[in-house]
Amino acid sequence: MPNHAGNLYALAQIRGNHFNGQVAAIISYPEEGAQLRALGADDIFNIYEEAGSGFARHVIESKA
Repeated sequence: MPNHAGNLYALAQIRGNHFNGQVAAIISYPEEGAQLRALGADDIFNIYEEAGSGFARHVIESKA
């Protein structure tokens, strides 16, 4: 979800209902990751870092 407060709420609800599956969250700012991890997020992905590495991979592959 694009809203950090919504992510915090959703994760609290998920964990509060004893969901034991893997939960991944997307963040926009590094400081958001610590809050989500504290609530039990298993994986955190910074959307800007992932977009940047994906773009770089695309450029490298297109030159090969």
